[in-house]
Amino acid sequence: MRLLLAAILIAGLTGVAGAQDATVGRDAFLAADYATARRVLEPLADADDADALYWTGVMYSQGQGYAPDCQEAAFRYEQAAQQGHPEASFSLGFLLYYGSGASAADCELIPDREKAAEWLLRAAKAGKPRAQFMVGRMYMTGDGLPRGMDNAFDWLEKAANTGLTEAQYDLGLLYAQAGNRARAYFWFRLLAARGYPGAAQNAALLAKNLGKAEIEEADSRARGWKPVE
Repeated sequence: MRLLLAAILIAGLTGVAGAQDATVGRDAFLAADYATARRVLEPLADADDADALYWTGVMYSQGQGYAPDCQEAAFRYEQAAQQGHPEASFSLGFLLYYGSGASAADCELIPDREKAAEWLLRAAKAGKPRAQFMVGRMYMTGDGLPRGMDNAFDWLEKAANTGLTEAQYDLGLLYAQAGNRARAYFWFRLLAARGYPGAAQNAALLAKNLGKAEIEEADSRARGWKPVE
């Protein structure tokens, strides 16, 4: 599964030295002014500014402003992540997990799921929902992390509670597999109201094995549900 570029390019950068200049470079990149982005960000990255390292890493990963180079992207992400940059930790984990960036750019490296897990866990613990989702799936499948349902539930719940629909869907499946039909129904009912593909059908199937009171309670909770800030 490939995440969209928009899911990776997260605002809210950390406040480090040169952050205002890095923000100018970031804004230029998002406006597709890659020459300006490179001119602003490159010297800051050379001076180990975490934000600039992250954004130039994105540029290398996407092949925008630089020739696509996942090795260089990974290097820059890691330099930023070592400084505690959560978006860089997520992007590095994503890159190492899939072996490519989030676009169709010719940027590939050999996947390393175990190393990916290290960085995704850092980002997940820093509160990044997509990292939490990926970590939950890794625990669920045993791909890169030891299979463990308790950990899978924990991380998917964290991501689902922020409103991340992919996590909510997987969590519904996990609860259904565990035999908790009421909890599974709640998540699919919530997703069905938002038009998520397959959610209404799953909710309907689960409802056949639930009592009227259970359905009414779950429906009420779904109507009043709000994501965690």
